[in-house]
Amino acid sequence: AWPEGCVEGLCARGCFEVDMEWKGGKLIRALIHSESGGECTVRWGTKVVQLDSIAGTSYELDGELRVLSCLEAA
Repeated sequence: AWPEGCVEGLCARGCFEVDMEWKGGKLIRALIHSESGGECTVRWGTKVVQLDSIAGTSYELDGELRVLSCLEAA
């Protein structure tokens, strides 16, 4: 319903926090922070990826759900 926008701080199942930005109905960027580690399934449209996350780590994904970077908490 919203062709453009962004959200920050969404709480997702499995102790994950999600920020994302989209434009023209397409994902531009997503940031997923894992609070407790474990498997994370990310879906956007027909794309699906599985991340084996580490507690305290943030994962930046592009519009194709490819991991661009990982940042571990200090």
